[in-house]
Amino acid sequence: NLDLNVISAWENGITGKGITTAIMDDGVDYLHPDIARNYNAEASYDFSSNDPFPYPRYTDDWFNSHGTRCAGEIASIRDNNKCGVGVAYNSKIAGLRMLDQPYMTDLIEAAAMSHQRDIIDIYSASWGPTDDGKTVDGPRNQTMRAIVQGVNKGRQGRGNIYVWASGDGGANDDCNCDGYAASMWTISINSATNDGQTASYDESCAS
Repeated sequence: NLDLNVISAWENGITGKGITTAIMDDGVDYLHPDIARNYNAEASYDFSSNDPFPYPRYTDDWFNSHGTRCAGEIASIRDNNKCGVGVAYNSKIAGLRMLDQPYMTDLIEAAAMSHQRDIIDIYSASWGPTDDGKTVDGPRNQTMRAIVQGVNKGRQGRGNIYVWASGDGGANDDCNCDGYAASMWTISINSATNDGQTASYDESCAS
C-alpha cells in the first residue's frame, strides 16, 4: 500500500504549474508526445555538442534513455492516453545534456548547474560518483561554487533547488562517500519498493 499520495496534492491545486525542472543527464526526448507540450526550450542546452538541442544520442539498446525517463516521471502530460502521468504534470522540463561524452570536467558540470538559473527552479541529477563502496568523490571547485551561487542567488534571489540521487550502490556502498548527495546544498533522495521496503540497489547515509 505504499503510495506517493499525489492525488491529494493535485486536489489541492499542487500540480507544478509555473515550475521548471532541469534534467541534468544524457538528454531529453523533447519530441516525445508525453513530454513535448511541457518542454521548456529556452531553459535547455546540450553541453555535449554545444547547441540548444539536448536530444539523446540514439543507441540500439536505448542506453541514452535515462534523462527522458526522469523527465517523464516529473512532467508527463495527463489525460493524453500516452504512457503515464508526471507527479507535477503542469510543470515544465528543461533538458541539460551533459553525461553522454567521453569525459566530464568541473567546468561542464558548473556550466550545467548554473545554466539559466533565473528560469530554472529545480536542478535534478540522478547520477554521481562510481558506486563501488570505495570511491570517495564529489563536486570540484567550480561546480561547488555554481551550486552555492544558485542556492543563494538563483530565481531572482529566491534560490535554486538541487535534487540528487543518493546512489545505486546497494548495501555495500554509503552515500556519505558521495559529495554531491551528502552536500548541505543539495537534497538527496532514494527510493522504496511498492511494499515499503528498501530497494536492493539503495545506499544510505546521514543525508
